[in-house]
Amino acid sequence: MFIELPNPFRLLLVLLLKLLFRGDYWRYYMLFIRKSWLYRLRGVRLAPDANIFILRSGGDLGILEHIYIDEDYDRLCRPHRGWIVIDIGAHVGLYALKAARTVGKSGLVVAIEPDPENFRILKWNIRINRLRNVIPLRVAVADFNGYAKLYIDKIGKGGGSIISRVSDEFIEVICLTLDRLLEYLRLRNVDLIKIDVQGAEYMVLKGAKKVLKSKLPKLVIEFHSRDLRQKCTSLLNTFGYKAPEFIEYASGIVLFTHRDKNRE
Repeated sequence: MFIELPNPFRLLLVLLLKLLFRGDYWRYYMLFIRKSWLYRLRGVRLAPDANIFILRSGGDLGILEHIYIDEDYDRLCRPHRGWIVIDIGAHVGLYALKAARTVGKSGLVVAIEPDPENFRILKWNIRINRLRNVIPLRVAVADFNGYAKLYIDKIGKGGGSIISRVSDEFIEVICLTLDRLLEYLRLRNVDLIKIDVQGAEYMVLKGAKKVLKSKLPKLVIEFHSRDLRQKCTSLLNTFGYKAPEFIEYASGIVLFTHRDKNRE
């Protein structure tokens, strides 16, 4: 049974989205409504404080199901209350918002997304969900500090990359290493790092040596090729990490934990 949104609320929603997204408002409106249908189709009850999402494309519904329904990340490592989570490649915030609810007011989520349009929607998703424990940052994470070309994914909107030329369209973005970024944020600890950066995972890890050696965070990484997975696994092995579990689906998600953490 579908529960339709009341007509006055629908009108208000259309006006709001039209103001925010101008000519493309109808896309966001349809996906906004369809999101609630997705949950009811899968038999999941929406709690009063459930997250509300503004999405960019139909492909975002697949990401939503991947994170919220199938819980591919959480099945490997679900954040605990009070944890500090770094989401590298946050897109429009689907994982970041879920993690923010889980870690609670005593925890923190840093959501990193270089694409300006995705970042704009990420900030709106944080606002409409009234989350005060999410820090959005519009930078790319790599193994150097400077600038890089971010190639824009025109179709799926979530496949932008600083390493793969997914289209001819690109913008220049600020790049920081994770070590430099966390020095700037002055975080006391890091419990979990989620990485999905469309082929730049090795660059992210190379620029995170201090963090990985001192904080010993758990890593949940989504890989898009076996060669890249093997390359990153070899690098992480030198830092004392191992991969106890692996999920094989359209692209692979791997949980890495430090051997010293396993003894605790």
